[in-house]
Amino acid sequence: MDTANNILNIIVDCSGSMIESGKRLIARNAVRQIEQYIRLGYACAQIRLFAANEKFRKIDWDPDQEYPEDLWVCEGNLDLTRWATDVFESPGKFLLLSDCTMETKSKRLLTEWANKISADNIKIIKIGNDPMPKIASVQIFNTEDIFAALDHWAGE
Repeated sequence: MDTANNILNIIVDCSGSMIESGKRLIARNAVRQIEQYIRLGYACAQIRLFAANEKFRKIDWDPDQEYPEDLWVCEGNLDLTRWATDVFESPGKFLLLSDCTMETKSKRLLTEWANKISADNIKIIKIGNDPMPKIASVQIFNTEDIFAALDHWAGE
């Protein structure tokens, strides 16, 4: 099996809009659900956790520890144009946990990368009650459908 397919890059939106309506807590629960899904053997993947707004940073996290404090700090905007090129050139699959409050240029870039690296390698778990965005070539799931998003995808 290809090692790159065993890497699941979880990108957590840490923009200011994630402060509203308990979205940070929903993101935390989603990360924990994904971690448990893999730990219980429903998928085989190495999790890499990232925080994203205008900046993009890898978060050192051991799943046996609590959710990282860095991911509770939400500020600024989710601006993929500042970091997406470097990230999506990394190996593995990409799962963006976000309320999808982003500018059109970021949505366009996400579509471009989905087409470049294979649309099946990028999925979004939409957090919150904001309207469902239209991002071509990217599958978007509500948080209650997180297992459907992972099924036969993560670690495949």
